Amino acid sequence: MPNYDVNQALQSLFQMRNAGQNPQAIIQMLVQQNPQYSQMLTQIRNMSQGRNPRDFVMQLARQNGVNEQNLAQLMQMFGNN
Repeated sequence: MPNYDVNQALQSLFQMRNAGQNPQAIIQMLVQQNPQYSQMLTQIRNMSQGRNPRDFVMQLARQNGVNEQNLAQLMQMFGNN
């Protein structure tokens, strides 16, 4: 996905969550629409090596250029304001 903008994708995810959709349902929908997401999720699970999901996701987000506003929203999704 050469033109993939992680910040734009996160904004779409946040909008769906704010509209009342369940995060698990959102992930299922993404996997159904694009099988590459399933491979990506498996790869992420393998990369985490049992670490705390919140810490791993935040580290991965920072490494991949997620902006501070989106990082804050991610933390809210994990229950940390």
